[in-house]
Amino acid sequence: MVSRSGPNWLLRTLIVLSLGVHAVLLIHLSGIYRAGALTYIEMTLQNIHRPQARDIPRPRPRPETPALPVLISYEPTELVLVDGGMAWEAIGD
Repeated sequence: MVSRSGPNWLLRTLIVLSLGVHAVLLIHLSGIYRAGALTYIEMTLQNIHRPQARDIPRPRPRPETPALPVLISYEPTELVLVDGGMAWEAIGD
């Protein structure tokens, strides 16, 4: 046989007490707050000069790298310098 207990009176008491405290606080705060009282923020306009443009230096130009010659060949070759330029030459025996 399971004994059935009555309603939780402590919980009900705390809920009613909490609602009462909140009601008192809300009524008190509503008396302090006045929606009709408006406040204005005072502002003044001043002549402010435009800031100077920033002087950001440009990066130095990079030297162009010479393009390597493209050669498709099935014989052995090597890249050699000829008159300051590059060229492919066949490797001789």
